Amino acid sequence: MIVVWLLITSSMDTLNITVCGFARLEIVGRKGNEVKVERGTNYSMTQSEDMLFLIGMVKGNAVVSIPEEAPVKVFFSTAKVDTLEIRDCRKGVFLNVSRNTGIIRIRNIKGEVKMMIGRNSSPICIENHEGAVKICVRKGKSLFLIQNQKGDVVFENLMCDTLILRNVWGDIKGSVHALSVDVRGGEGNTMLEVSPLSSSVSVNREGNSMIIRKEE
Repeated sequence: MIVVWLLITSSMDTLNITVCGFARLEIVGRKGNEVKVERGTNYSMTQSEDMLFLIGMVKGNAVVSIPEEAPVKVFFSTAKVDTLEIRDCRKGVFLNVSRNTGIIRIRNIKGEVKMMIGRNSSPICIENHEGAVKICVRKGKSLFLIQNQKGDVVFENLMCDTLILRNVWGDIKGSVHALSVDVRGGEGNTMLEVSPLSSSVSVNREGNSMIIRKEE
């Protein structure tokens, strides 16, 4: 038997969702303070994916809070919001967005954070996280910030204007296409392959560092 608790509150600017249990939730549209929510059939859980959220065309802010005791993982697809905040999840976050035009904030997460974004034009922040991070942003600009991170960070491909990493306790590696890269604090090895167009690359942390500039 699957038990689902949903608490949805809305105002002109904010959409708040709190979920305990397992469900498939589709937020298909919003206009003013009217929220249309269609809940589909129960989602079949597996070991790798326990909960599925599909968020599309939400105007305003979306805040998703997962209580610590809820044994869930979260997956977003095609989110177009002003601000998307995912916080307080203890089983990891899988974020898949075809195009992002709003701020994305991921805070207070335990477990793997895996992010795949097709196009991004707004700041993305990952804060106070324990676990591995894997990032892929195929086309993007603006700021990408990771701070207070306990675990390795892997950039499968990251395109942004500015990459800032603060207090990362773990290895940092992968491919980065950014104009500016600034890594400070924390401890671990750093091995980054950066764009030949990177005008500023600075690494100041405990551990071995190797910066390789890609060929044009």
